[in-house]
Amino acid sequence: MTEMRIRTIKPDFWHSQKIARLSKDDRLLFIGLWNLADDAGILEDRYQLIAAELFPYDLEADPHATYMSVQGGLTELAKLRLLIRYEKNEKSYLFIPGWDEHQRINRPSASKLPQPPVQPAPIQGVLIEDSLSAHGALTAGKGKGSGRGKGNGKGNGNGSTSGKPDYADEFITWYALYPKHVARPAAIKAYEKARDKATADVLLEGARRYNSEVVRLKTEARYVKHPATWLNNEGWLDEPATAVMADRPKPEWGDD
Repeated sequence: MTEMRIRTIKPDFWHSQKIARLSKDDRLLFIGLWNLADDAGILEDRYQLIAAELFPYDLEADPHATYMSVQGGLTELAKLRLLIRYEKNEKSYLFIPGWDEHQRINRPSASKLPQPPVQPAPIQGVLIEDSLSAHGALTAGKGKGSGRGKGNGKGNGNGSTSGKPDYADEFITWYALYPKHVARPAAIKAYEKARDKATADVLLEGARRYNSEVVRLKTEARYVKHPATWLNNEGWLDEPATAVMADRPKPEWGDD
């Protein structure tokens, strides 16, 4: 069981406009993550474990609804940049930005988890929402060339000047939601190809639907499709298993 830690909540939390954009359930989830995070504000990005630690009785009453609530909450927190999602060694982690500013810890223990990537200083200017980011990450715009490269003006509009779209941020969000984390390099290549056929939102919704199906049917891990396999086979177009089963004719039992 994950060690739960004592944390503090500042009065400013309740009057924050950014926090007010969250549902009450997501606010509670956010506070709960503070108890799960280590002294550096880092924890594993595993919705199953988070749900089990923070909402054990809800999980017992309705596993599917609880898992979906936690998954959706993590996505919303990342969308508002209240969480930073990142990966190291094919494992997913969460970092709470501004941790040192909001938590005063006496004799903090060194983190045993991989550190988050260095966050670049924000560019002064108007904040715009990146439509290609599955979690709606906010990026800073500056002048007319914001997010579209520089120099010859041949950027692709997704923060890359090479002419090839950069799907790194949205892949991390998609991969974190997908129910199986294996063969990440192959999954990245498959995701890039899939983006030629579907939008980030469509792929994310497909992964959410498949994950929900895996949880509902209690599918054994060995039968869960590899992420690259799901993407290459256009899994986002698959119908839910329950709908497929409902369309099949029922067998007629009787004597021969």
